[in-house]
Amino acid sequence: MLTVLQTVFSKPLEREEIFTSTELATIFPSLDEIIEMHYTFHENLKKLRREDGFIVKNIGATLLNRFGGPEGEWFQKLTARFCSHQSWALEQIKSRQKKEPRCNAFIQEAESKPQCRRLQLKDIIPIEMQRLTKYPLLLENIAKSTEDHVEKENIQQSAECCRKILNHVNDEVKVMENLLNLKDYQRRLDTSGLKPSTDLYTEYKNIDLTQKMMIYEGPLTWKVTKEKAIEVQCVLLGDLLVLLQHRKAFYVIFTWDSGAQIYELVAQSSGERKTWTEVIKTAVDDLKQSVRDKDSLTEDKPTNAPHTLIDYLSDKGFDLIGHSNSDQEKLANSALDEVMSLKRLLVGSISLSEDSLPDEENGKEDGGSERMEDDPGGCQSPGGAESGGAKGEEEEEQDEEGGGGISAPLVLSQERMKEVYSRLQHLEESLRRLQAVEEDHHKLQEALSKFSLEGGNFQ
Repeated sequence: MLTVLQTVFSKPLEREEIFTSTELATIFPSLDEIIEMHYTFHENLKKLRREDGFIVKNIGATLLNRFGGPEGEWFQKLTARFCSHQSWALEQIKSRQKKEPRCNAFIQEAESKPQCRRLQLKDIIPIEMQRLTKYPLLLENIAKSTEDHVEKENIQQSAECCRKILNHVNDEVKVMENLLNLKDYQRRLDTSGLKPSTDLYTEYKNIDLTQKMMIYEGPLTWKVTKEKAIEVQCVLLGDLLVLLQHRKAFYVIFTWDSGAQIYELVAQSSGERKTWTEVIKTAVDDLKQSVRDKDSLTEDKPTNAPHTLIDYLSDKGFDLIGHSNSDQEKLANSALDEVMSLKRLLVGSISLSEDSLPDEENGKEDGGSERMEDDPGGCQSPGGAESGGAKGEEEEEQDEEGGGGISAPLVLSQERMKEVYSRLQHLEESLRRLQAVEEDHHKLQEALSKFSLEGGNFQ
C-alpha cells in the first residue's frame, strides 16, 4: 500500500501542483526510500526461495542483515520519520481539503480508485506502522518452529531488533503527538483570567505552549474546597503545570516569583498517583539543575524570538559557521572511489572458461550458462545480501531470455580477499557517515519548512 500512497496520492498531488515537493517531503518523509528498502527485502526473500527450490531452509542471515546492523539502523530512522508524521500529514491534507475544493475533489477521486481497495487515505497512511507491529510476533513464531540452533538464534535476534525498532518508532510518534496536542491546547488557550496589573499577566499573556516539551498529561480531580471539585486535564510541561477544563487552560501553577502554592489534585488510582508524583519530582529536579546551569553562565543569551533565518537555524542547533559542503563532497567522492576500486578488484578476479562462454561460441546445446558463485570465504558486507537482491533477479531473467551474458566464478587469493574485506569496511563506514549527512539534510529541510509555515523572513 506504500506504493499506492506514492503513485496514487503523493506524485499526482505534486504533478497537479496541489502540494509542492517540499510540502510533500514533510508530509510523506522518506516514502521513496522506505519503498525501495521493502522492495529489496522482498526480492531477497524471493531469491532465497528460488535458490532453495521453493522450500526455504535458512532465513536467519537475511533477516539479520535486514533488521540488524547498519541496515537496521537506517530502516529505523526512515520509518521513525514517516510514522511520526502520519497524524500531522492527515491534519495538513484535511486542512488543505477544507480550503481548496480542487484538493478535496482530487482526494475523493483518488480514494475511489481500485488500487486503494476501498480504503481511505486515513486508512492507508498508518499501514507502515501496522506492519512494524507485526514483525516481532511473526519472527518469534518462525523461531519456535526452527530446529537448527544457529538459525533459531539469528531469527530470535532479528525479532529483538524489530522490537527495538518498534519501540523507537513509538517514542518518536509519541513526541509528535504531544506536539500536536500542545498546538491544539495553544489554539484553545484562554488567558482572560489573568489580571493586566499582575506580573503573571506580563509573563504569560503571550505564552506559546508549543515551544515547551510535554512530559506527561492525564485526567485529575482538583478539590478546590471540601464541597467543590473540578474535573481537569492536567498537562506537565517541565516548568509549568497547566490545568485545563473543557480543553481550555484557566490556571497556570508555579512561578519562581510567586513562591510555593498548594493545590489538592486527586488521581483516579493509586498507580496513577504514583506516576504523577514521580514525573513531577523529576521535572522539578531537572528544572532546578537547569537554573543552576544558567546561573553559572557569565553571559545571558538573548531571549527575543529569532526574526531571521540565520537566527532561527542557530537557535535550532545548526552549526552555520562550521558547516562546509566541501567535506560532504569529499565524503561522497571517497565512497564512490571505494566502489570503483571494489569493482576493479572483483572484475579482475573473474575466471573465464569454456563453460562461461555464450552457447554460440562453445557449441553447447543445453544453453545453460553457469551462475556466478560467491567465494566460500565470504566477500560480502553485512548489508550485502540486501543490496544485491534486485540486481541478481534481473540478471537471471536476462539469462533465461537468452541475453547471452557471461557469468563466471570469482577466484580470489587470500591476499585479495583481505583487501576486498578491508575496502568493504571502509565503504561501510563511508556509507554510515553519508547517512548522517542525509539525516542532517532532512532536519534542515524540516526546519526550513517550519520556518516558512511560521511566516519567517528569509532575507
